[in-house]
Amino acid sequence: MSTVAKQNPQDYRVAQKIIHFLMAFFIIMDMFVANKYGGEMELAERIESRTDHATLGVTLIILLILRFYFRFKSGAPAIPETGLKQWQLTMAKFVHVGLYFSMAALLATGVLTAMQATDPILVYYNFDITLGRLTDEQFVAVRIFHEIMTWVMIAFIVVHVVGALYHHFVLKDRLLIKMLKLWTSEKS
Repeated sequence: MSTVAKQNPQDYRVAQKIIHFLMAFFIIMDMFVANKYGGEMELAERIESRTDHATLGVTLIILLILRFYFRFKSGAPAIPETGLKQWQLTMAKFVHVGLYFSMAALLATGVLTAMQATDPILVYYNFDITLGRLTDEQFVAVRIFHEIMTWVMIAFIVVHVVGALYHHFVLKDRLLIKMLKLWTSEKS
């Protein structure tokens, strides 16, 4: 008899759920760190904040790669259609694709920006990822796109959370409970 639990086709794997919530936590942390940039600060503090921002970004890249790996390996459960109209199903798929796209674009532009910085950026306080410098126009264009993608991702996150709450409080289909539940049981 095997001790490995079978994948429930109506639920995500535990690893997928853990990665989902770790990414949510690190994205929120990273946004707080990045938000510090806008204010006045000493150069040493700015460099430390950039290092923290880059470290969280690299951590998110690793988690996103793992997320894609598990998504392609294990798939995703079908969206419960209980009480959902076709436009809501389409919107759910659009939001998930938008979240993946905006996360990938945000992380890619963050790495490109960090690699082109004039001051060293030490990821995990050990690895300098700066390589050179884009032209000023290119650097500004990448930074603007990075900021735009931040707001796009925030919008997708808000819609995603509202959708989860709609499932929980309006449809009462246990979708949110299943996502929060990290253990398996016979009565999923």
